Amino acid sequence: MSNIDKELQTMPKEQMEQRLRDLIVETASRQRQLQEDTGLCIAMAAVDTALKALELHCQSPSTDPSDAISFDVAWKMPLNEELTRARRLSGAVRDVFARIPSSMCNEAGEFKDGEYLKEADVRVLREMLHEAKSKAQLQEARSVVRASDHALARAVCEAIVLQLTQPSSSSFETAR
Repeated sequence: MSNIDKELQTMPKEQMEQRLRDLIVETASRQRQLQEDTGLCIAMAAVDTALKALELHCQSPSTDPSDAISFDVAWKMPLNEELTRARRLSGAVRDVFARIPSSMCNEAGEFKDGEYLKEADVRVLREMLHEAKSKAQLQEARSVVRASDHALARAVCEAIVLQLTQPSSSSFETAR
């Protein structure tokens, strides 16, 4: 039987319930962070793909207006689809889109069809998303530090309790 099993068998019911609640909260927090990160990554990848398409198009521009219109649809549609998916997952992406002028977006928050969207606008969007990702990473790092401090403090307290409850122990062993 492992030390953890022994500890769980002797642990009071209230303490076990509290541990379970802590684990549930931690799991939910990690799940939210994963969704946030996924949404930001989807948005940044979509913007990068759109920028590559725009760069390639600028290298070999067409003089036919119908080609320009079809190209506009061809790069903007996948961008809108991916950004819509990203907004569903990430509050940070939704916050970025809240800062985009409403004249550039339709009611669904997508870039308007037929609306001229400049490469510079897409680059600004990329910068905004990058800034949001940096802020999210900083927030995640702060929460990891807080969680680590909490876990470390709890482990030290549990080790002290175990040390004090063992009658003839002469060495300090940490609880896991």
